[in-house]
Amino acid sequence: MIQLHYFPSTASMVPHILLEELGLPYERVLVDRTHDVQKTTAYLKLNPNGLIPVLRDGDLVLYETAAICLHLCDTHPASGLAPAAVGSVERAHFYKWLMWLTNTLQATLIAYFYPERWVNAGNAAGAAEVKQHAEIRVNNLLKQLDNELARHG
Repeated sequence: MIQLHYFPSTASMVPHILLEELGLPYERVLVDRTHDVQKTTAYLKLNPNGLIPVLRDGDLVLYETAAICLHLCDTHPASGLAPAAVGSVERAHFYKWLMWLTNTLQATLIAYFYPERWVNAGNAAGAAEVKQHAEIRVNNLLKQLDNELARHG
C-alpha cells in the first residue's frame, strides 16, 4: 500500500490531494514536526534532507513534491491528470506549472510563513522584513495564477 509521510500545512498537501483525486488506497503517516520527527535517524533514511513529504510505493521511496506528483500521474495515466503525450506542448505546460507550484510559489510561501529561517536567531526586525517582501511576492504569484485560471475559464 502507498504511504504518504506528511505533516499538515506542508508541501505534502499537493500529493495528498492528488492521491485523493486518484482514489487510490493509501496510508497517511504523520511526521510530527513539533517533535522534530523529520530529524530522526529513521526519517532521514527516507529523506536525507529531513523534509516532508515522502511517498513509499512498494519498494520505491520518493521525496520532492514534484517528483511524487509526476510518479503518481505517470503510474495512473488513465486518470487524465497529466497530458498523456510526452513531448507535447500540453505536457510541457503541465511540467511548467508543477515546477512553478513547487519551486516558485511553495518556496515563497515558506519565506512568508517561516521568515525566521532566513535571518540570524533573534532578529525579529529582519524576519519581519523578509515576511513583508515575501507577502508582496506571494500576492504577485497568486495574481499570476488567477490570471492563468481566468484565461482557461
